[in-house]
Amino acid sequence: MVHDVIIRLIDSGIVDTSRVYIGGVSMGGFTVYQMITEYPDLFAAAVVMSAGVSLSTIDRLAGKVPV
Repeated sequence: MVHDVIIRLIDSGIVDTSRVYIGGVSMGGFTVYQMITEYPDLFAAAVVMSAGVSLSTIDRLAGKVPV
């Protein structure tokens, strides 16, 4: 659902696609990790607070999306 909202905003033409950022706290942070894992080319950067992540996820994300 989050991805659909982002894509609708991009399709509307009001979003600079080179500056799409995502952030989340706690459970929202887990969603951020999921989003940047599934759609790494969509986001310029991510901010995550108070959410854990596995080392394998960090390895997959390394060099793709600044966190």
